[in-house]
Amino acid sequence: MKKKLFIIIAVFIGILLLFPIPFRLKDGGSKEYRSIVGIYEVKNWKQMGYTEEAGETLKTGITVKLFGLKVFDNTKTSGETKDPLGPIGTTNFPTTMSADEMLQKAIEEDFVVMYEFQYVNGEEKWQEFYETVQNGAPATIHLAKYYTMDEVGVSKEYYEANKDEYPKIFLLTLCFDGEKYTITDRPGTMEEAEMVRTYPYLVKLEGKPQSATALFDRYEYYVLVHDETLTWSEIEWGMFSSQMGDYIDHCSVVQKHIVEEK
Repeated sequence: MKKKLFIIIAVFIGILLLFPIPFRLKDGGSKEYRSIVGIYEVKNWKQMGYTEEAGETLKTGITVKLFGLKVFDNTKTSGETKDPLGPIGTTNFPTTMSADEMLQKAIEEDFVVMYEFQYVNGEEKWQEFYETVQNGAPATIHLAKYYTMDEVGVSKEYYEANKDEYPKIFLLTLCFDGEKYTITDRPGTMEEAEMVRTYPYLVKLEGKPQSATALFDRYEYYVLVHDETLTWSEIEWGMFSSQMGDYIDHCSVVQKHIVEEK
């Protein structure tokens, strides 16, 4: 009787140790199955990536490891073409479209869309992207930033000189290849990207505005930088300083202003 019970317990423990534990990886959709004690590992790849040569890529296939040794691998990496936008948005956003038409199109395309300093689409999508890249996984995301202008907060002269340029929209593509970030910035009025820059870090900066006349109570900024220890106060000082060399190279990707309820 004891021997039979022992065998049943042993079989149960064996099944438990071999039972596959699923993991969903934040790299575009890959799934991994592992035993508790690491006897085997099966990975069903669907990994989004980015290279300067091929642009967006997609790794698919299955790999199998036994005791840490790879025994099967049929994975392949190919150019990803499901998003027709491309890196600078020329295809879906021709310059014949107005800024308002591009704004609506960006929402329909499920971009992360900022209207002034508020999300109008894709906030959860942006948070998921940020979490993914912070974990070191490659990812790509498209953004649109829309701006208007009114006479509040600016001089009459500045308003008259610049009002015809608004509303304006910028289309951005942010790619992380596992090591560096590449951001492509295209104004809606131009056929080609105005700037393509690379940075090693994407940081989240939060705080309160320094100006007593600010129309918001708190800010939440996501900024590309070369130094991850920078604060927004230091970056802001460099933008407004008249001293040569004070400017700090950065790129603000998402800027959200928060007004607290009184």
